[in-house]
Amino acid sequence: ASDVYKRQALEGERKAGKISNQGSFESDIDRLRTKLALERSMRRKLLNEVQDLRGMIRVYCRPRKPSGTSIISAPSQEILMLHRERASFQSETSTPLSFEFDGILGTEATQDEVYEEMEAVCLSALDGYNACLMAFGQSNSGKTYTMLGKVMYQNDGDVHIEDYGIQLQAAQQLFSIMEQRRDLYTETVSVSLVEVSNERLIDLLVGTEIGDAVGRLESIRKSTVGRRRGESSHDGNSASQSEKPNRLEIKTNRDGETTVHGLVSVEASSFEDVLNVWTQSLKARKQRLVEQSVDFEDYEANCHIICTLKIQSTNTVSGLTTLGKVQFVDLAGSDLIPRRTSGKKVSTPDSLVAGPDWKFANRSIATFSEVITARSQFHRSVPYRNATITHLLSDSLEADTKVLLVACVSSDLKDLHETIGTLKFAQTVRKVVIGKATRH
Repeated sequence: ASDVYKRQALEGERKAGKISNQGSFESDIDRLRTKLALERSMRRKLLNEVQDLRGMIRVYCRPRKPSGTSIISAPSQEILMLHRERASFQSETSTPLSFEFDGILGTEATQDEVYEEMEAVCLSALDGYNACLMAFGQSNSGKTYTMLGKVMYQNDGDVHIEDYGIQLQAAQQLFSIMEQRRDLYTETVSVSLVEVSNERLIDLLVGTEIGDAVGRLESIRKSTVGRRRGESSHDGNSASQSEKPNRLEIKTNRDGETTVHGLVSVEASSFEDVLNVWTQSLKARKQRLVEQSVDFEDYEANCHIICTLKIQSTNTVSGLTTLGKVQFVDLAGSDLIPRRTSGKKVSTPDSLVAGPDWKFANRSIATFSEVITARSQFHRSVPYRNATITHLLSDSLEADTKVLLVACVSSDLKDLHETIGTLKFAQTVRKVVIGKATRH
């Protein structure tokens, strides 16, 4: 009986020790997670400081979840490997291609985790800086989801957005910060939405309830003669009282900035206003395309959408006013098609897409690629005006802007060609020097 008691006592001690060790183990895990989060935050902060000093374009890669065998792996937070040897037309001895970026947003990364990487660039608009965030990639690679969120079109025609992307999360945080500091700052935010389709400019706010009610025309400045006659001195007119804004023109204003003459903008006082701008604009856009019997998926794949937030902040104590701007650009799909050849067999994809046998299906994306190539090679002449989208983004690609590109790629074997093209294009973008952004 004594031996049995001793064995039970020893067993109890071992169990107690096991429980103690398990608690210590979980505590170590929590401590390491906290340390990792702090190091990631510090890495992100240092990276942003370095990129600001260098004036380079920040480039991130976001692979889409594969439907089968994945051709992509990420051995580190900055290195992505493309396993082309897994394709049937490639030799088994083909070596994987390696690409380096400012960050790899894994297939399991949430929308919140993606925004954490972009947060500093978006919030710099509050301090008077210009910023531009772009999503590039083939059709259905996740560009709209990354930039805007999950857009759902209801049977009754309404539009709902869930799982907010970069721009809606940025708008949420911007208004949250402005609310917290409203005792020290007087701030106004204006929102505009312009679409580029077949080289035509389309104002997405025209015809919406919020646009017709409180929209104002941008890029219209009254003359001093008109002001002496008692006219208003603001930079825009009420959209409902002005001439029909049916003609949009890209012009350079007196400050040397590229603007869209006649574009409607809405002053937003809350995040809900920004969300209403998007839902109403997308609803009106879908109705317009249905009435015109246009294939919706094909149209979306071949158009660009630019959302611009302009923020004016005035310090009530010092009187200092800053003017910041952040643009969110959802580019058209970078899909590829074979060039017409005279009986020549099209080669398998191995090098940069826009080569002798392949070309971009969207002409404006081809021009965008030419602009990036010219900027990366420091050409004196850059063909900005060869396409509407590059003309609109010329200020952002030239100087005085914090620019960030998210390369959205497919991890599926069937999309190897487009994936190689997107990754190599993104590598070229990393070579473009914009210059250090200044505070306005």
